[in-house]
Amino acid sequence: MRNFLTLLVKEEKAVFSSPIAYAIVAGAQVPPPVATGKIIRSHTLLRHFRAGGRTVVTWIRHGHTCVLSARDVPLQAMVGLAAWKDGAGLTF
Repeated sequence: MRNFLTLLVKEEKAVFSSPIAYAIVAGAQVPPPVATGKIIRSHTLLRHFRAGGRTVVTWIRHGHTCVLSARDVPLQAMVGLAAWKDGAGLTF
C-alpha cells in the first residue's frame, strides 16, 4: 500500500465543468498500464488512458508518479496542465 496526496481542484470560474484530480504517489515510480498512449510535451513523457469514464494522464516528476484525472476534460487540456512548468520554475 502506498501513500499519496490528492488535490481536487474546482474553481468557481473554472474553464471546465468537471473537477480535475491531481495526485502524487509516494515511493517508487508506478509502472504505467500496458495500454497507454504516449505524448512528449515540454521534454516530458506523458502517458494517457481512459479508466472509469475518466481521462487519466501520468508522468514522473522528481522520481514520483504524478496523476491527473477528470471526466469531460479534453485530453489536450489535460496534457497542457501536466506539462506546465511555471515558466521553467518547475523541474522534472
